Amino acid sequence: MFVIAESGSTKIDWAIVYQDQSVRQMTTPGINPSLRDPMTTLRLPEELLHHIQHSGDIHFYGAGIISLKTSALVKDWLISHGIANNIFTYEDLLASARACCGSEEGIACILGTGSNSCVYDGKKIVRAVPTLGYMLSDEGSGFHLGKKIITSYFYGEMPEKVKKSFEEQYPITKEQVIESIYKKPEGNKYIASFTKFLSGADITWRKAILHEVFDSFLQTRVLYYHVSTDIPVNFVGSIAFHFQTELKEILDKYKLHSKNIIQKPLDALIEYHKTNTNL
Repeated sequence: MFVIAESGSTKIDWAIVYQDQSVRQMTTPGINPSLRDPMTTLRLPEELLHHIQHSGDIHFYGAGIISLKTSALVKDWLISHGIANNIFTYEDLLASARACCGSEEGIACILGTGSNSCVYDGKKIVRAVPTLGYMLSDEGSGFHLGKKIITSYFYGEMPEKVKKSFEEQYPITKEQVIESIYKKPEGNKYIASFTKFLSGADITWRKAILHEVFDSFLQTRVLYYHVSTDIPVNFVGSIAFHFQTELKEILDKYKLHSKNIIQKPLDALIEYHKTNTNL
């Protein structure tokens, strides 16, 4: 019996895997040890604690686990709940690599609210472009797409039909947008929320936006590695999953291919750990 946690700043998806291979999943609010002390942000519910405390190893994958210090913060937070299990912590990029590549070589990419990528040799991450946060990085992400949509509207670049549709869904002013970005918390998530508009938008305009943003991601975070085009480029995240048609079109442009594009890594991580019990 073991536990897997896949954590972002917003939520943690937990999976308790029992000896008979059955699985129980739960969700709690998320933590990010790079942004704040996780011991002050969340107390785990008693029902979840009961299952964790009677399990074996805990494999905790999380956003913000980027150093020994942040790893220790997560471990201390779990220990503060009376958890005495073996606790293993990993960065969220490794969760994506294990989920979409398993034990095979590949390039693993995250395309959600934010973005990231790495070269994975089937066991560990061997190369990764540094990520500098949403203000400086996050090419191809929901933040990048939302930014393109907002600027296209306010710069007057949207076709009239698209503009009318946007105004019906988002009756916003420049002042409201600026306040939400600069004066309220989680401005990056606010910007990324505008990607929902793409689902029902004019196909030609939508494709142009997605192609531009995905091309930027591949240029910055995939072609940078100069690896063989035979190596699959795999993806985890809602943006990659929901817009995989356009994503595959840009992959084809560079003669690249993908084996796996998955929305959430947890189910794939469960299968990975079932077959890699020596971790």
